[in-house]
Amino acid sequence: MPSATTPSPTPPTTSVLPPLAARQVVAAKLTALTAHPQMQPRRRHRTLFHILDFAMRTDYVLSELDNIEAGPPLQHPA
Repeated sequence: MPSATTPSPTPPTTSVLPPLAARQVVAAKLTALTAHPQMQPRRRHRTLFHILDFAMRTDYVLSELDNIEAGPPLQHPA
């Protein structure tokens, strides 16, 4: 077991994230859902509000996955 002063071994190079193509398909479906005219009524039903909120949060998480994959390796504080 590594101690706090010993550097940890290099992280694996394989990604555990879904493939980019799969993330793009989900993002396209979320965009289609949020752009649909019936999702933009003046008085949105509560259920539609929660569906729209879920879609927008999922889109945000997908953008963060892209940032994580493209960014520097994760470093835990010492």
